[in-house]
Amino acid sequence: MAVDYLLIQETNPEAWLGWEAGILSDAMSQLGWPDREKVKRILFFPPTQIGDAIHLTAACRWIKQAYPESELSVVTLRQEREIYARCPFVDFVLQRPRGGKLKLWRLIRSAKPDLALSSFDSRSSLLWTALAGVRFRAWPKTKKYSSLATITLKENLPGSHGSLHQIEQLLGQITDIGDRVPSIQLLAQDHEEARAALAPLGDRPIVAIMVGSSHPRKTWLLSRFRVLWQSLEETGYQTVLLGGPAEQEMLEGEKDLPPVLAGHLSLAGGLAFLAQCRALITNDTGLSHCAGAVGCPVVALFGPTLATDYPPPGENHSLIQGECDCPLRSQDRCAGACMESITPGMVLDRLSALIP
Repeated sequence: MAVDYLLIQETNPEAWLGWEAGILSDAMSQLGWPDREKVKRILFFPPTQIGDAIHLTAACRWIKQAYPESELSVVTLRQEREIYARCPFVDFVLQRPRGGKLKLWRLIRSAKPDLALSSFDSRSSLLWTALAGVRFRAWPKTKKYSSLATITLKENLPGSHGSLHQIEQLLGQITDIGDRVPSIQLLAQDHEEARAALAPLGDRPIVAIMVGSSHPRKTWLLSRFRVLWQSLEETGYQTVLLGGPAEQEMLEGEKDLPPVLAGHLSLAGGLAFLAQCRALITNDTGLSHCAGAVGCPVVALFGPTLATDYPPPGENHSLIQGECDCPLRSQDRCAGACMESITPGMVLDRLSALIP
């Protein structure tokens, strides 16, 4: 990894590998994890979601604390590789191969890990790490192949839905020690990309808006977002529309839009851009977690998903939970009333209280 880091938060690998490391190593040893001298290379299989990746950089820090002399490689599938590549505790980011289990087996064999672990039920990865001859395999309890794990991680806490951040489930399986603060250090190139995007926008304070989401029932009406950006522009803010290729396509053909950066920034460049914004208004998306990681206040809109399950990191946020009569919150069964119950006035009031 390059060493020309520009820090977004106070992240010091040497300090983090200090006073807590012995406590963490002892605690993990008591839970059956191998001793330090037996582990020289570690392979970590995290979930393939951007929001999860932001939070799981804390897990990478804990793993490195327990095994400070080991190389830590993270296997990713999609663009979240940019996040792990900017975690100072990750030595290598490996692209998970597409199409064919044999390719995954070859990747694991070439990495030569002594310890492989996953914080979620990735059964195929467990199978192929066993077939690749990895000596130590730490995995959550699974419906298949559980006997292949040499270390069974703690199961999710019962009855936690709606009362515990879902990332606590993933992190708590590895260890209860240490804080949950993401560990991300952006590179000079990320800040340069953000500066180039900021240059044409002028001096007005920027409020970023994310109009899309991973599921249509989690997505607020574009017409209501339009009311938001028009109101914000009238009160002196510069609004900017962020997102990826899906949001870029969603906005094609729309008229009278504020500047659209959706699809024009890399993920890391977007993180650096958010660090310069006054706030982000978004549906329940991975971008909310990106904003929280770089200290950007978030107003997040929740409907079929629960705000208590998926809040962004940090404390300076306002989460709006849409109301409906559904007995079970489900993005696959929701009729849409929960998102419709959120009005532009509610969002503007929350934003005003957040950034007066």
